[in-house]
Amino acid sequence: MSPSPAFADISRLVRPHRVAVVGASDRPGSLRYSTYYNVRNNSVIAGGAVPVNPRYETVLGTAATRTSRTSPVTRSTLPSFS
Repeated sequence: MSPSPAFADISRLVRPHRVAVVGASDRPGSLRYSTYYNVRNNSVIAGGAVPVNPRYETVLGTAATRTSRTSPVTRSTLPSFS
């Protein structure tokens, strides 16, 4: 039997510390509102969710960032699959 193949560490992908919700909205009833609300209030993500939307200064009372580049959730937090 051959040894087990090496797998990439995807723990940061499946158990993130913080997530950015791109397009988060402050408009009740919209899918973007529901998505941000549920991730923010019903998930076990330790660092929470960051709303990203250039149209809003805040979403559900949390300061929104204008672009994903200015978000505290950066690409460097994504796992490397090299």
